[in-house]
Amino acid sequence: DAKSQALVDFLLAQGAAFPDQAGDYTQMSELYSRKLWHQLTVLLEAFVTAPGTGAQLVLLYETFVKDFKHRLNKLALARLQVAVAKQIADVGEATEFCKAAAQSAGGDDRQASSLLLCEQALLHLGAEQVNECKKVLEEASTYMEGTIGIETRVQAAYYRAWAAYYKLKGPVRFDTTAAAAAAVPASRTTPALCPPLSPVARRRISAGARVLPSRPPAARVPAVEGDGERGGA
Repeated sequence: DAKSQALVDFLLAQGAAFPDQAGDYTQMSELYSRKLWHQLTVLLEAFVTAPGTGAQLVLLYETFVKDFKHRLNKLALARLQVAVAKQIADVGEATEFCKAAAQSAGGDDRQASSLLLCEQALLHLGAEQVNECKKVLEEASTYMEGTIGIETRVQAAYYRAWAAYYKLKGPVRFDTTAAAAAAVPASRTTPALCPPLSPVARRRISAGARVLPSRPPAARVPAVEGDGERGGA
């Protein structure tokens, strides 16, 4: 139809404008015409990470990918969207892009939403919007907590975002006195899922290993004198 032909023409024009990627654009047009969505997804994921393609991604997404994004795997689409967000110059536009994409994925794929929210949080952090960063990461935590079998790349993105936040904000300090524990509910003193990362956890993430979320230590309440017998009395 006319719409499909217009998209094919766009891809061929992009190939002419960027000779180094001409072969990729030709292959995209062929896979799109044959409706081979999985193969097209694989090609797009390779394309967005290839050297020299960054300046082409926003136009490619807005003109081409948006037409069939509902046919793609949600997590794969999220990875494409993260790559696109990195190329949007205006921080406000980039954060809104990630937010809208995360909301769109939320009902179907919690990992996809978490990945997009982590990118949104980093964009806030880059603009020194620390409070907004934390709010977005806490939202990502709700998706991570309820998900089984989290992909390594999603888990690594989540921990890197928290690590970047704590690097700027400073480590969380827990008041472990009995009075503080009694006065404030644990849900208000414990950040969801992610206390400061240990050096070991950071090394494992850098190596691509799976690192399970850890919890901050529970408040220690001193024993009341007379509770139990002292040894040797």
